[in-house]
Amino acid sequence: MSRLSYNASFWFRYLTKSFDNKIPDERYFDEYNSDIDYYCKIKHPVGLQGGIKLSDVNLLKSSGYTYDLYNILYPFREELSFNFIPGDVTTIPDYPTFVKSRPIEGKNDNSVLLPLDSFRHFRFVNDRIRYADKLDGVVWRGAAYQEHRQRFLESCSGLSFMNAGNTAVPKKGNVPFAKPKMSINEQLKYKFVLSLEGNDVATNLKWIMSSNSVCIMPRPKYETWYREGTLIPNHHYIEIRDDFSDIKSKFNYYLKNPHLCNLIIANANEYTKIYLNNKNILNLSRSVALKYYERTLR
Repeated sequence: MSRLSYNASFWFRYLTKSFDNKIPDERYFDEYNSDIDYYCKIKHPVGLQGGIKLSDVNLLKSSGYTYDLYNILYPFREELSFNFIPGDVTTIPDYPTFVKSRPIEGKNDNSVLLPLDSFRHFRFVNDRIRYADKLDGVVWRGAAYQEHRQRFLESCSGLSFMNAGNTAVPKKGNVPFAKPKMSINEQLKYKFVLSLEGNDVATNLKWIMSSNSVCIMPRPKYETWYREGTLIPNHHYIEIRDDFSDIKSKFNYYLKNPHLCNLIIANANEYTKIYLNNKNILNLSRSVALKYYERTLR
């Protein structure tokens, strides 16, 4: 689905008032209790400072976030007051707030995760190339505005097995380590795809984890609805150091051990399966919203 089709679908449902209005029943809460508690960690009733209603949300602003928010909260549109921060959230709010992302470490109870900006962040693939038939190398494309991405390019772009490039838009002068963009299908020709966090989470992580390529990355510092904080190093992905100093040794080791790579791919694919069920995601996200409503005092 294109972005245009995604937007048109939302506005059709909005104008015709044809959103799914169902709230999950108690059996669903019993079955998915641990998942709900992971996304919404509020343990005791807490005061809600400020707060808005769904009717207050400007759907023409930050539409990647507000469209998803509207769809999720539609059954509660009359009574639910909430706090909401769109965009790349890397700090923990002072009060319970719906966000797309949060820091994995620290007391992050006030950061209540919902599957926001899903068109951009929840993209999966049907990879038809077997791992054994892919190129022996690591690929990465991304905009290197952040210091850690720039450090990666400085230290690793010259490695013989690395195809890495900066796709940032130049503000003035030349872009260091610039290379043309690559499509997802072009990147999936490689056995290893690097995932690097940007302002918060790495956008490419989900489609890598659903493919027949191996994800290689430092341990994540932020998480979304995908629960990056629960990923197990060298089980779901190949972990490298934050300074990238071991990327060559890790590449050589795993290239010589394809059976380990196939195990990691299988584990990553299995982990990703639950995020492919859109109906379940909607039910679970509404259950999270209901818990938020029950635990916040007005």
